[in-house]
Amino acid sequence: MRSLFILLLLLLTLPSFSQKEDSFQGNMTLIDFSYGYIIPGGDMSDRFGGASYLNTAVGYLWRNNFQLELKGGFLFGTNVKEDVLSELRQEQNLIIGNNGTDAVVFLRERGINISLNIGKVFSFRENSRSGLKLTAGVGFLQHWIRIQDDINTLPQLDNGYLFGYDRKTQGLALNQFVGYQVLANNQRLNFNVGIEFTQGFTNNIRNYNFGSDIDHSKSRLDLLITPKIGLILSFYKFDNPEEIFY
Repeated sequence: MRSLFILLLLLLTLPSFSQKEDSFQGNMTLIDFSYGYIIPGGDMSDRFGGASYLNTAVGYLWRNNFQLELKGGFLFGTNVKEDVLSELRQEQNLIIGNNGTDAVVFLRERGINISLNIGKVFSFRENSRSGLKLTAGVGFLQHWIRIQDDINTLPQLDNGYLFGYDRKTQGLALNQFVGYQVLANNQRLNFNVGIEFTQGFTNNIRNYNFGSDIDHSKSRLDLLITPKIGLILSFYKFDNPEEIFY
């Protein structure tokens, strides 16, 4: 706990370092922590509703405001439309679990989205690193249905059968971002806000899928529209490090 407190204190004091104006206009490394809300489209909307998206990105911003970044995010939600346990349900949609009692089971959305993106920040003011941010890239999209049975009430999912219900799907994905990025000269406020678009060309990777008459061998087009906002930590490269003072 003490080490964590010291680390947080150091991160919070980073913006207090003063720097020369030419350093702020030079190259810099950016670390972005974002939250978004996914609006699904295409085949994705047949399986899931809206979901949350936590994302981290490490980027490099050149002096000319071109930016390269590696992004990774985690998808999670509770709105699952495809009932993969339909064949196990009895009357009134109940599932019989251990000892003839009702099973306590929930369906959850899970996934990951990783991409390498390149783009540019278009600044509208002199000596400013803030402006319209446009990026595009290629990556990897994977999603599945998590069957949450915390107290093991459903023996039908034992012995490896669980994987026949999770609908794990993955494939190549294209990503674009349109938004506004703010990098303040005084380091007091660094953030971005905008919309991320993802087009996933995916396929189901399981050899068998229980509980559905859907043809899972077909290729999918999974679309994600994600309004998001993120906080940014920025690190500058100083030409004369000995001139930095507190």
